[in-house]
Amino acid sequence: LEPIERMMGVDLPVDFKEFYKIHNGQFSESEDRLFGLEELYSVERMIEERNKLKEKFYAGEFDDFDSEPDAAIRGEWYNPYWLPLTGDGKGNHYCMDFAPSKDGQIGQIIRFLIGAPKRKLVSVSFRQWMETYVIELEKGLYNYSAKWGGMVQRTRTDYSAEESLD
Repeated sequence: LEPIERMMGVDLPVDFKEFYKIHNGQFSESEDRLFGLEELYSVERMIEERNKLKEKFYAGEFDDFDSEPDAAIRGEWYNPYWLPLTGDGKGNHYCMDFAPSKDGQIGQIIRFLIGAPKRKLVSVSFRQWMETYVIELEKGLYNYSAKWGGMVQRTRTDYSAEESLD
């Protein structure tokens, strides 16, 4: 994890370090995804994806785009201090934010969609993000979808179909 700390110029949150000492993301060859269509990145993949976005940022590829951020997120299309934690291969990520607005917290988790201006605060910390996900899994709010190759949020039609079977 030291390469990420050097690259980002920050100390990573302790809970993030502990998680990644046990789970270094998902195997990139795995067809199944933990977050819907998104792979939970390994440390190496986080660095690779962040460097791709950073190159685009410094090349000016995002200069003409305006974002619509939640109050905790700075008003940029992309910021080099957003560390991609997941990805779908199309440019969409959950990121750890090391450059929040004055209303945010360092290490908060945000949603970055490459083709949409909305920047959403997902969680105030990595720990809370993971804990919320586990709670939602245990409550049955996600199902495994063979069609999508991973865990996807259940829809109202899923609940309605189950209720009608009871």
